[in-house]
Amino acid sequence: MPWWVWGSVALILLGLETLTGGFFVFFFALGAGLVSLLLILSLEMSLEVQLWTFGLLSLIGMGLFRKYLIGKGPKIDIDSLVGTSASAIGEIAPGESGKVESRGSTWEAKNVGTEPISKECTVTGIDGLKLMVKK
Repeated sequence: MPWWVWGSVALILLGLETLTGGFFVFFFALGAGLVSLLLILSLEMSLEVQLWTFGLLSLIGMGLFRKYLIGKGPKIDIDSLVGTSASAIGEIAPGESGKVESRGSTWEAKNVGTEPISKECTVTGIDGLKLMVKK
């Protein structure tokens, strides 16, 4: 594949990383970017070698650096949020998802109550990184 295809794949994967978080897709973007760079430097590689290089660079990068990068963020015991109050950012209808602010961070949240939330709410549970809230 030409270098620009790998560069485009890298940019698309970086965009996907911004939506998912967790520094998982980031390393595949890095692998695609490095393959693109190798092709720009005029290294001739068959498609098979390009794919192997992409996979190996992605997995090596993930194995070496993911734990380090994840550990750099603020430490929040997410389970300790249960029972605390949060502030809705916009109105969240019953059964719908939205955003809330708690402890200085913005969180995805789902209204598990029967009333719409427009201001203060209580965190009743957690599903992954999504807070379950009600009025």
